[in-house]
Amino acid sequence: MLIIAIAGITYRIDHNTIFDLSIRQEFDERAPRLFGGGTASSSTYQSDSFVGSVADGGSCNVSTLRVAPHLHGTHTECAGHITRSRVAVCDAVPDVLVAATLVSVHPERAISVRDEWSGSTQADDHIVTEQVLRAALERRRPGFADALIVRTRPNRIEKKAADYDLRGAPYLSTAAMGFICDLGVRHLVLDLPSADRLDDGGELLCHHAFFQVSTGGDDGSRVRTDRTITELAYIDEAVSDGIYLLNLQVPPFATDAAPSRPLLLPVSVAG
Repeated sequence: MLIIAIAGITYRIDHNTIFDLSIRQEFDERAPRLFGGGTASSSTYQSDSFVGSVADGGSCNVSTLRVAPHLHGTHTECAGHITRSRVAVCDAVPDVLVAATLVSVHPERAISVRDEWSGSTQADDHIVTEQVLRAALERRRPGFADALIVRTRPNRIEKKAADYDLRGAPYLSTAAMGFICDLGVRHLVLDLPSADRLDDGGELLCHHAFFQVSTGGDDGSRVRTDRTITELAYIDEAVSDGIYLLNLQVPPFATDAAPSRPLLLPVSVAG
């Protein structure tokens, strides 16, 4: 066991137990789909004198991959997703373990709640509201707000291969995102395809609020280049709500988003 002190309290870290919140990247139909992007694909690399397939007579296997991080599986994005200037996600991801809280919430029908959201919201949409987040975090432990992981219910296994172009998806209200920002969250992990409504006319109000990017254009003095949003995670029911340390693994891609692997290490009060 490892020992760490957070907010004046000593905790044990169970480094022998690790929960992987990423969706395995398949290169066929067994993967999430959205924005008409189909699924990620893999093809054999070939040149004039080389074929990258042992089965076809090549000396080794070499594949060319087609992956759009925002469309294909678990990914982490940074402020560069919505800024004119380039911001690399690999520069925004922490190189240390981050104190995190995992909560489960039931999105509410838009027609039945009073909250702030974009003008594109439809009455039958399901929204993660400020109220449900506040209730879930009412007894949160001090010092564990650097990262927030939100699991939405029902938590069906079908999330791992959902076609969101057909079924749509819940999303955050702007009031809920404001609450998240007020908590001081720097790394947000969602089991949703987007923090915003998939078809919101390009407003992306929650993204703008989280990264502090003006909807009228970049404000370089305020943009939060130290924040990330991870989308299309999957949190198995074996992972209980509570406190963890988050290890956010992202390849060193100098792009606004990259495939990622968020890992959770259980934490408990040392007695």
